[in-house]
Amino acid sequence: MARDARTWISAVPRDIRALTCFCVGFLAFAVLLSRAIGAPFVVPRGSSPALGTNFSAPLVAALLGYALLQIASRLAASRAGRRLDWTGHLRDDFYLLAMFVLVVYVHFHIKMWVPLLNPRSHDAAYFAVDDRLRAVIEGLRAVRRGIAGFLPMPDVWYELAFFSMFSLSFWFHAAGRRRWHYHNMVAITLTELLGPLLYLVAPAIGPFRFEPGDNAMATAAQLRMYDQYQAFRVGGVSWLAQHGGEYFTAPLAAMPSLHFAATFVLAYYAVRARLAIAPLVVAATGWIAVESVVSRWHYLVDVPVGLLVALAAIGIANRLCRFRLATGESAIEPRREEGTPPLRVWALRCGRGGDDAQILALAEALGGPFEVKSLAYRRFGRLFDVWRGTTLLGIDAKRSSPIAPPWPDLVISASMRNEPVCRWIRTQSAGATRYVHIGKPWAPLARFDLVIAPPEYHRLPRRPNVLHSAFSLHGVSEARLAEEARRWAPSLAHLPRPFVAVLVGGYAGPYALDREKAERLGRAASAMARKLGGSLLVTTSARTSRAAAEGLRAAIDVPHSLFVFADETANPYLGFLASADSIVVTCDSTSMLAEACATRKPVYIFDLGRDDDPVEAMPPARPERKSAARWWRRCNRDRAKALLYRCTLLRFAPPHLARDIGAVHRTLLASGRAVWVGQTFPPRRPPPLDEMPRAVARTRALFEGRGTAVARAGGHR
Repeated sequence: MARDARTWISAVPRDIRALTCFCVGFLAFAVLLSRAIGAPFVVPRGSSPALGTNFSAPLVAALLGYALLQIASRLAASRAGRRLDWTGHLRDDFYLLAMFVLVVYVHFHIKMWVPLLNPRSHDAAYFAVDDRLRAVIEGLRAVRRGIAGFLPMPDVWYELAFFSMFSLSFWFHAAGRRRWHYHNMVAITLTELLGPLLYLVAPAIGPFRFEPGDNAMATAAQLRMYDQYQAFRVGGVSWLAQHGGEYFTAPLAAMPSLHFAATFVLAYYAVRARLAIAPLVVAATGWIAVESVVSRWHYLVDVPVGLLVALAAIGIANRLCRFRLATGESAIEPRREEGTPPLRVWALRCGRGGDDAQILALAEALGGPFEVKSLAYRRFGRLFDVWRGTTLLGIDAKRSSPIAPPWPDLVISASMRNEPVCRWIRTQSAGATRYVHIGKPWAPLARFDLVIAPPEYHRLPRRPNVLHSAFSLHGVSEARLAEEARRWAPSLAHLPRPFVAVLVGGYAGPYALDREKAERLGRAASAMARKLGGSLLVTTSARTSRAAAEGLRAAIDVPHSLFVFADETANPYLGFLASADSIVVTCDSTSMLAEACATRKPVYIFDLGRDDDPVEAMPPARPERKSAARWWRRCNRDRAKALLYRCTLLRFAPPHLARDIGAVHRTLLASGRAVWVGQTFPPRRPPPLDEMPRAVARTRALFEGRGTAVARAGGHR
């Protein structure tokens, strides 16, 4: 039975578990306070002096509106042929509301007990601050008068705006995409939990004790509440036992302003979720900030302290709920039924050869069918991408592959430019689509289901949704190499063996391949082939500049086959890998290094950071003195960018934004899979290199509990 209980608890989402612990702890704290001072818990009854109506009216209105919107959402989903996790949503929402009601119930009790727990009052000190900042208050009064001229019955909008905001926020989050729904409810509950704890620290009643406000209705409510407060101060616990039900929503506590704190939380998540009511909520938050001071419910200092409470609640909620952005919007995962088709997988190309190769390799390794999607980017699309949003504004839909339903179960991609698109796809699928990102993530890690981080990004933090792979993913296998070797054998038959394959990259982060370095590469590779009595199989890449390709061609002086990436002929890259007896790879490309090492042939890394020929280079009698003038003479655009990268990103940028390609070199050299050009390769055969099984296992784990779909996609091959 204990094991079953642990299993059930582990199935509850972590934010729900954590919120439950907070609420139970808050209740226990209140029970201890109650026993310490002898104050009873009471049953609320009657009308609230501040609301002018029964205290339960806002909650009832929120529940009725919620029920109507949920029914409408279900009908709309049924007509559109979509399935909603109706019972899961209802369960979660009513549980969150129950926790909120529990916290509010305890909140008002602590608020009532403040005079018994801490009878000191700081009103005089707070009002002294108001006197010093009288010009600010007068400015707020002028703002209030200007806005009130456009509002019907402006005096009612303080309380009405607050409770309307709560109801509207709850409805739109819960009945919509639910992306930030749990964050919103957890944060607003924590706000009501943290507030009364601060009431105990520095209590105050309110500035209406010293001067009336501009809101006649609020002033009348304040006087009624203050009369009850005075009666409680005289009667103490016995008065509370008799009249506590009517006094439940009338206790006074000004510091901090929880009305402003709560509305700030609601506005924050309305903006984050891009709710249609976001402008309205933001405007209402501004009105409440002004009205709380001008109507003299609160001192000026109450508002910034309320803001700090809101920020603390938001920070805790975002940390507790961050997994929902990584695993979908709903607390209950949509399940597949028996006999459903296999996983629908989209591989979103990013236009970078190395990353595209890894994307396609992972899609193929999953074992099921997949669709390749190519995106065309807008000229100024980075302006949208850099904000790390959820949008298609960065791509040209007309020139891109169709991004339309039915939505995939899994999308695999890389690059900052594809991140907003993948998040948009996941949002459109109501959180059902899983998102696997390969390489450097630009958005917060919580916004990905899984990040596969090659070794150059091992400075990323250790998180449950981050897989730190020892090497880049690749699709190189013995069977594929054998097939490519047979395919290209006739076209290479005229060249003498052994073959030395040369895989050429280009500018990448701290490294630059210009014409001068390409010529050195050509001389070094030619020297290796000449020494072996063989020939070169050379292929450039999309990052190789035209000048570098021309310099490489001019420097090669042995029999060779050269493929320039711009040529409109079949790319012999895999054929060269399969046919080669040894391989030279420029150090800038981690993908080509991984694919070369996967062949288990001798791999030589050409160091683009050196300025001398690594082979047949004799040290000069008098080493040339390095100087700024010498560097400037040899400088070009790519070298300047590489220097800037080394001096800025590698030194000062956040760890996850800089590629430490040197980590890849160190790993390959230490494992005996590669050596630098000019060094002797060890006689033993290198160990195998394949991180794909780990990546496939972690990707399939995202779909655990979703019926037989994983098995159909290759889980039991």
